[in-house]
Amino acid sequence: MTPVDQDQTDGSGIFRTTNGGAQWVNTSSSRATWISVSPADPDIVWTIRDLTVRRSTDGGTTFPTVAAFGFPVGNDTKIIAHPTDPSTAFATFSTFNSSAKIAQTTDGGSSWTNITGDLPNIPVNGIAVNPLSLSTSEWYIGTDLGVWLSTNSGTNWTPYGTGLPNVVVCDVEIKSSQQKLVAGTHGRGGWEVSISNTVTDAGDVAVAQPLNLMLDEPWPNPARDRTLLRYAARSAAAVSLRIYDVRGRLVADLEDFSRGDGVIRTTPWFTDDVSSGVYLAVLQAGAERTTRKIIVRK
Repeated sequence: MTPVDQDQTDGSGIFRTTNGGAQWVNTSSSRATWISVSPADPDIVWTIRDLTVRRSTDGGTTFPTVAAFGFPVGNDTKIIAHPTDPSTAFATFSTFNSSAKIAQTTDGGSSWTNITGDLPNIPVNGIAVNPLSLSTSEWYIGTDLGVWLSTNSGTNWTPYGTGLPNVVVCDVEIKSSQQKLVAGTHGRGGWEVSISNTVTDAGDVAVAQPLNLMLDEPWPNPARDRTLLRYAARSAAAVSLRIYDVRGRLVADLEDFSRGDGVIRTTPWFTDDVSSGVYLAVLQAGAERTTRKIIVRK
């Protein structure tokens, strides 16, 4: 059975094909916003619609509901089955408040855990699990502010600065055989980047930066009144160093150069005029950019 990740119905329920789409059979009157077939067991099929999750264990013949989430969530955006564990699934939500953005079940839907962690208050539109890095829980999410990465089961999330655009990412998927992350954006098309060196053997994040840009981890971080940004750019294009909030609004324009000269510089960002929260330092030269997260605590 070929997995189909979006409902192919006209409002009559859930349909299934076993011949590549030549014919469709109505298997259930239940409706779904997203459908995910378990790669580990094709008889396990997850669906979600209007915050109701259903799980089929008979290849889509029946779709009984599972437990409610048990904590506040936003509007559901996607559900995916874990690549190797048929009892595990992830659901994502679109919300700009303190509700959960990501939930996980590991017991077939009998209970759910909020795995939003320290992710800022931004909508999450999709999630992808790297099947080749299960020991480090390498999870990617597409948000209204680009792609974010967690390597510790959702406790901490970091902007994935590999040259991906800092825009609304509607969905993310992983090409396991090629070790590539595919991101579909709103208004910037589809993007594909290599993730083969994302996580080191020690489980540390080793986020690749564009070859012509260098932006070190800000220090101190978290910051109280200021933080230092050490950076360099080697490019014939114009270079800028700016600070944005999690809504994508410009907070500070720190540096602008007509072109990159490769010189390593250090620039302070004074946080007197901003409130506590998460901000993004973005170094850009032409089409290349790299990002660092800054946490302000006052």
